[in-house]
Amino acid sequence: MSRIEDLLNRSTPVRNTGSNSNAGRSSGNGQSTPPSNPPSTNGGAGGEGQIEHEPEAIQKLGENIEEHVGKLIEQAHKSLEEAKISEDAFSTSGWILAAAYPGAQEFFVMDAESKHKHMDTVKAKLTNTAKHWREAEHKSTVRA
Repeated sequence: MSRIEDLLNRSTPVRNTGSNSNAGRSSGNGQSTPPSNPPSTNGGAGGEGQIEHEPEAIQKLGENIEEHVGKLIEQAHKSLEEAKISEDAFSTSGWILAAAYPGAQEFFVMDAESKHKHMDTVKAKLTNTAKHWREAEHKSTVRA
């Protein structure tokens, strides 16, 4: 498993019912098959069919993405900047590469900036999701 997949899959909702690998899968005719053991609707704290979410884990996921993936993007960007390959480094037969290299470098810089902005957006949305889950949990808790 790659480091990014590990980060993205680290914080998933925990389902109290047993895992059902066929739930919601397509039967081949365009229709999805219902789970063989559907969760009950009786709810309640820890009740069957209840899905638990951990807002702290959701927020931590956003922080992990920023910390680890952001670091990888920065390292790649820094190594490209440090390379500073000039046109003189290409042989006379590699003139086409000498012409293409600056364009490829500029594309990478723009792509890295785009990925960084996207990563910031994902982190902000995960933080917002965690905030909403906390608020929803607080407002839906019955107090005596």
